[in-house]
Amino acid sequence: MVGVEVFVDLLADELGLKKLPGAGKVPGILAHRDLGPINIHLGGGALDLQIAIINDEEDGIAKSRVVAPASGTILSIPVIAGEVVVAAARGRGTTLCTLADLSALLVEAHVNQLDIGKVTKGSIVEVLSGTDQANPTPAQLNFIAPLATIKNKVKGFAIEAVLEGETSKFRPGMTVGLRLPLATATNAVSVPVGSVFDSRSGKIVYLQQGDGDVEKRSVDVGATDLFYAEIREGLKEGDRILIAKPDDGNS
Repeated sequence: MVGVEVFVDLLADELGLKKLPGAGKVPGILAHRDLGPINIHLGGGALDLQIAIINDEEDGIAKSRVVAPASGTILSIPVIAGEVVVAAARGRGTTLCTLADLSALLVEAHVNQLDIGKVTKGSIVEVLSGTDQANPTPAQLNFIAPLATIKNKVKGFAIEAVLEGETSKFRPGMTVGLRLPLATATNAVSVPVGSVFDSRSGKIVYLQQGDGDVEKRSVDVGATDLFYAEIREGLKEGDRILIAKPDDGNS
């Protein structure tokens, strides 16, 4: 408490008081009794100062503490120790980390403008991982962009779907396949897509008769994927058709 003794000595001199012989070496012993409370007051002021300094430090530490707004997994930390960061209640501050909830994974895709009219919000799509193509995972389509964008030189619309069920085989940033139900046909007659040919009159198939003759038959084609085409009219179940155009066929 050397600092306190100095202040007390100065105060005593200003008041024209004298300290007792040898009292200068004993903190707080003065010639006038009324200065005792002054010594206590100054000592308390030094304590208050130290408390204020500690409170200020604790306040600074509290303001430097970063608390996650929600539970999740840290995906990336773009800052390093010692780097200066900027806090911003509004506007753009420094990103300290990227936090994600891995229990809800989102799939983003781009659908050609020719097919977007067949896609409906709320429908169930199939997500295919690169390691397990045979077991697709369902996902619900929850967003279709209102404005077309160009991606890989193709104009289309951005869509988003939320994975459902078991998602442990997926990770953020993965490339996956997406199978969209553009059209659905149940209890339909279907043929290999390569067995349907174009003619001046429309779509045709080559129907093989029982006597070996081949008949060119007009058909009404419905839903089509990469492998099969739905035949709405023109064929019945059990009909035999050619998958290649006969040599003498006229289109």
